Amino acid sequence: MNRIDKTLQALNKTQTTAMIGYSVIGDPSRNTSLAMIRQMIENGCDMIELSLPFSDPIALSEDLQKANARALKNHMTTLAAMACIKEIRDGTKIPLILNVYYNQVFRYGIEEFIKEASDSGIDGIFIVDLPIEHQHVVKEITKKYNIYVLLSVTSGSLKRIKEIVGKAQGFLYCAARTEELPQFIELLDKETTLPKVISLNQEDIVNFKSENLFVNGIKIEDMILKEVPRLLETSATLEELGQAIKKMSHLLHQ
Repeated sequence: MNRIDKTLQALNKTQTTAMIGYSVIGDPSRNTSLAMIRQMIENGCDMIELSLPFSDPIALSEDLQKANARALKNHMTTLAAMACIKEIRDGTKIPLILNVYYNQVFRYGIEEFIKEASDSGIDGIFIVDLPIEHQHVVKEITKKYNIYVLLSVTSGSLKRIKEIVGKAQGFLYCAARTEELPQFIELLDKETTLPKVISLNQEDIVNFKSENLFVNGIKIEDMILKEVPRLLETSATLEELGQAIKKMSHLLHQ
């Protein structure tokens, strides 16, 4: 069984929401990135999503674009990133998810990339720009290495929900405007029992939890990304980041 399944099934037994940490590998530097990820692991993250830096990201926030640029400036290549993932895996058993663009996989060689990801300890891969109609090529290989190809569903893809959930593995990334999320999650719950994961900023997490609507996982991407400039400016420390993550963990796990 994939580590993603084990983690979400264990948490679901107590109706506990998983906290998913996030990092662009190598942002703002290799060592600081690894130190931030250790803070996430030590302070309650149930899974970590690791983004492979890319020179031409699409549909990203300004914070994410800057994070990619910082990591690339520090020479974070695919090989260097895989070495970082191996180091992370050596220190934890929680699921690790790799966020990439298809060009990164294709140029490296699909099987070579997936094998390297597997050897590094990756459990799931989210290929941001690969349509579901073309994912069979990757899935034929990921199946050999017990890596899930994760899919996203948006409030704008309602006509394709049945097709998306029919091909989904592990969990579904669910994206909608914050005010639309409760209705969107309820709609998805009628279509599939597959776990649902959303991404919220800190303020919206508090409001979302107050509505008592259960989701299987919440990614704290925005919170982490906004801490990186503060670390660079030395207006925040890694220990303070860890305490903020621990506070969020208590909120999500209560």
